[in-house]
Amino acid sequence: MASNYPASLDTTATLPAVGGVGANLSAFPHDALHGNADDAIIAVETELGTAPSGSFSTVKARFDALDTAFNGRVISHTRKTSDQATISAIVAVISPSACTHTANRRYLFTVSLLIAATAASNEFAVYLRNVGDGLTYRRWSWDSAGTLTSTFHGEHYTESSISGSQTWRIDVERLSGAGTATVYGSSITPNATPGSAPRFSTLTIEDVGSV
Repeated sequence: MASNYPASLDTTATLPAVGGVGANLSAFPHDALHGNADDAIIAVETELGTAPSGSFSTVKARFDALDTAFNGRVISHTRKTSDQATISAIVAVISPSACTHTANRRYLFTVSLLIAATAASNEFAVYLRNVGDGLTYRRWSWDSAGTLTSTFHGEHYTESSISGSQTWRIDVERLSGAGTATVYGSSITPNATPGSAPRFSTLTIEDVGSV
């Protein structure tokens, strides 16, 4: 029986303990044991590839560093989970929970929205607002030239003058146009293709370094 790895972990059925072999050598021939061990070793090497620790002392140290870098950078990520239709006046479309900002740090806000309008030539305004002080920190303009679903993608804003616990939200206002305008959440399947437009609406806040 060959090694199960990497499809699944090996057990004593494929890599039996030495102490259990003597009881029934016919069930575990000596050459088969070596073959199974060789298969397992090669499978581990193939799975990890060459130099998997990179410039770090161990693979674990490399993963720990990546985990710290990514988890320490993103302080809030909110995905809209339900569709929101009939945008006429200003409506809140993404309302994340509170997050903590540290003084003298810069924070990058990235907004991605997926909106469909049933009539052509809709014009929207997208606002980044702070729930606590009620101020608008950023306003973007966005034109939807046709009735097809369009994407307000990857708009950025960097803020460094605020600290402490803060709650942010994204508002959308239709400035002109007719018909129904829907901000999509749950009904659009996320698009996993790298570099493609988002298939859902999100607000991400990242710590990008000291001022």
